[in-house]
Amino acid sequence: MQNLAAEFQRQGIAFTSRPEASNLRSALIPVEYDLDWIREWKRRGVRIVQRLDGVYYPSKHGEAYRGLNRNLELIYRELADAVIYQSRYSYLQCREVLGLSGAKSEVIILNGADTELFHPVARPPATKEGWIFASSGNFRNIDMLEPMVHAFDRLYGKFPFQLRLFGDVIKEDLLPYLKRPYIRHVPRISLKELGNELRGVQAFVYSHLNPPCPNSVIEAISSGLPVVGFDSGSMSELLWYQKDLLAPVSNDILQLYKDFDSLRLVEKIQLLLENYDFYLREARRRSRDLTIERTAAAYISVLLGEQV
Repeated sequence: MQNLAAEFQRQGIAFTSRPEASNLRSALIPVEYDLDWIREWKRRGVRIVQRLDGVYYPSKHGEAYRGLNRNLELIYRELADAVIYQSRYSYLQCREVLGLSGAKSEVIILNGADTELFHPVARPPATKEGWIFASSGNFRNIDMLEPMVHAFDRLYGKFPFQLRLFGDVIKEDLLPYLKRPYIRHVPRISLKELGNELRGVQAFVYSHLNPPCPNSVIEAISSGLPVVGFDSGSMSELLWYQKDLLAPVSNDILQLYKDFDSLRLVEKIQLLLENYDFYLREARRRSRDLTIERTAAAYISVLLGEQV
């Protein structure tokens, strides 16, 4: 939402975070919001647009998932005039857990990256460390680190490489995974700095269970990087042009972490290295597929009640 707000501001589109504003035409609800305000907006004829990246589900959140979904489900079923899903996967996940929406309009709009910050160089530079892989995000769950680290553990010593991790590690029990000689961890980094860093690596690696539409991957795509990961959530949707670099998991909408096999990830990393020039060329061709300008234009169309 921060990227979207920044793009609205850049384009001179008026918006406010004040719910009491008297001249509201539309209200964009990221997941959920105070129900009293939403009902008041409905009374005033304000268009309610709910944006969903996904929902809470039992295999991850236990039986508490019903209570966690309560308000967002009420908006989804009864109060929203339109629902924006961040990916087709988000749409399928919501249908699986919540059922049908009561909104008159449902639209899939993929996230976009700021291509002034995230764009490719002609070719990643050679380094004394050999191959440079990167991953980014807020590393908060075991599925975001363990399979990736275990995969590189298997590769360590076979060829020179470094794995650069950009972003905070949120949980202390994940910190031991950083104690590898091949890992360089940069915990705090601005988007501008991240864009610069991604232009200095050869490939991006991503591990996340059921990701709805990961900005980290979109930023890597916009940086013209081949992406290796698991075929989970929206990954094959975003990387439709090189799905063979995604390790198979299962065909379930809500996949389980036990199906993440680091050996399969090793095989995909090796496939990339053996055919690197091919995958790099294709990645460069797709570097402007997912721009924040395109995303903002689609959001504006929905907020105004126009056809997307």
